[in-house]
Amino acid sequence: MVSHKAPQKSGEHKKTTWKTWVKFMTVWITGSIISVTGMYAHLKFPKAGLLKVLAIALPFCWVDWYFTTWAIQIQHQHKLLTPTQDTMLLIAVQFSILLVLNRLYLKQPVTRSDLVALPIILAGMYISGKHVISHALGWKVPKKGKKGQPHRLHVHHKFVDITSPPHKP
Repeated sequence: MVSHKAPQKSGEHKKTTWKTWVKFMTVWITGSIISVTGMYAHLKFPKAGLLKVLAIALPFCWVDWYFTTWAIQIQHQHKLLTPTQDTMLLIAVQFSILLVLNRLYLKQPVTRSDLVALPIILAGMYISGKHVISHALGWKVPKKGKKGQPHRLHVHHKFVDITSPPHKP
C-alpha cells in the first residue's frame, strides 16, 4: 500500500485546490513518462530475448506502478475524476508522450492526424465528465458516491481500502 499522507476520516472531504490538481498531474505524468520510457528502453536491443527485455522493462513498470498508485490515491481523496476519465487521461497523456518520443527517439514524423487525435481524446473526456450527451438527450445521469466513502481497488480478488492506514499485527 502506498501512503503519502495520513488518511482522512470518514465523512471528511478536503476542498480541491489548484495545488491538488498540480500535484495529481505531476505524479500522473511522471508515472506515464516512466511507463512509456520503459516501453521504448528495449528497442536498442533488437536481438534481445524475452528474459532480457523483461529485465529491462520491469524496473520501469515498478516505478510506474508506484507513481500511478500515488496519483490514483490523490484522485480518490479529492474526487478529481471518474474511473472512465482516469483511463481517458492515461490514454491522452501516454499518447502525447508517445508522439514526443516517436519524434525525438525514433525520428518518425508527427502527422496532422496525430495532432487532431489528441483534441478528440480530450473532447471525449469532457463529454464523459460533464455528461453532455445525457443532458442533451434528457437521460438520467448517475449520482456520484457519498463524499468520504472509501474507494476500493480490486486486487487479486480482494478489495483493498487505499484510504485507511495499514493494519499492524
